Amino acid sequence: GGAAFCDFVDSAPAALKVTRRNVSACGFEGRSAFYGKDFSAFLGRAREKYGLVKLAGKGSAFQRAKRLLHHLAPRLTHSSYYDNHVPCDALSLLEYSYERPDQGINCLNKSKILTECCLAVGIYARRVGIMPCSPYDNDNHVVTEIYDPDLAKWVMLDPSTDGWFVDENGGPLSLLELRERFAHRQFATFVSSTDRKDNLSRLSDKNMELNTYFCKNLFWLSVDRYNGFGDRKERFFFIPDGYDLERNQIASLEYRLSVLLEQGLSPE
Repeated sequence: GGAAFCDFVDSAPAALKVTRRNVSACGFEGRSAFYGKDFSAFLGRAREKYGLVKLAGKGSAFQRAKRLLHHLAPRLTHSSYYDNHVPCDALSLLEYSYERPDQGINCLNKSKILTECCLAVGIYARRVGIMPCSPYDNDNHVVTEIYDPDLAKWVMLDPSTDGWFVDENGGPLSLLELRERFAHRQFATFVSSTDRKDNLSRLSDKNMELNTYFCKNLFWLSVDRYNGFGDRKERFFFIPDGYDLERNQIASLEYRLSVLLEQGLSPE
């Protein structure tokens, strides 16, 4: 239900406050996020073909999700030019892209795969788009967050880079925790599944490009309202006070159209 999403609303710092007023302006007044319950068909086929339950193994939700992440990430080739023509569900996307380097997919669909695979083995998960401020910046990113009851928090996992973010003690971070740390210039760094994690300062230097990339994309968030099999194309937008999302989206479309016309390409 919607209670699981309360940390999006209440834990942001005052300087970057994400408010219920902003959320209610997104067209889902009075509605909550929810999870699909019927994964029996997907789970049965996934057990047979991909062995998700065995891959996840035992342990905390975070430990199990990390194993799924590290298995899937190197087997899904990235392609920024993927045109989203395959139905956006894990079964269809895995059939198209799993261990098929000539058929890459983008972060939107990689995160859908990881989110549904986590849900299929009993880990609460959601797909989240992290978005830049500028309407002239068309390079955003999409990741997965999982909920770990032992940590009593959400944790971000990125299937495009096979990693997550940690604080100075190595504790995994949610997107809002990461956003808050960047905003207040506190330590946070990307770590990959294969990184040695005994020197986080060195990892921060090594992963500075990824740290910077996430930082510029954490201005506002887009969260799937429905978390289950398939994509119902309903989103919650979490935006800072004073940011006019509609105006910026119009400016972005006008900018992209002008670029296409300058290049002699058809908007279609």
